[in-house]
Amino acid sequence: MYFEEVIRLHWEYGYGGRRISRIIPAGHSTVSRRIAVFAAENAAKAVSIKKKNPKQPTDSAPGGAIHSNDVKALRAEVVRLQSQLKHEQLRAAACDEMNNVAENKFKIAIRKKVGAKQ
Repeated sequence: MYFEEVIRLHWEYGYGGRRISRIIPAGHSTVSRRIAVFAAENAAKAVSIKKKNPKQPTDSAPGGAIHSNDVKALRAEVVRLQSQLKHEQLRAAACDEMNNVAENKFKIAIRKKVGAKQ
């Protein structure tokens, strides 16, 4: 097993058991167990490592650094997606109306029937 590599990825990069198991060919429970055993055996060392290398705050963490550029980009993405949604709703309504006209004009059921044949 790549025990040293598991510990290195966990402590240097802060990766969890599942992420490490995707990198190293081992099950996530095995990786998590190895990390737990190492942490139990080296509790004092683990505390000192965490104090030396505190993780950088992330956007999802409370009090994380959120930049105004990120907010602007997200708002622009929301506006774009809302516009795309309106366009697709209009297209769906047009297709529905086209089916209604075709069914009335040609007297053919175009839409799929609700019940299955028995």
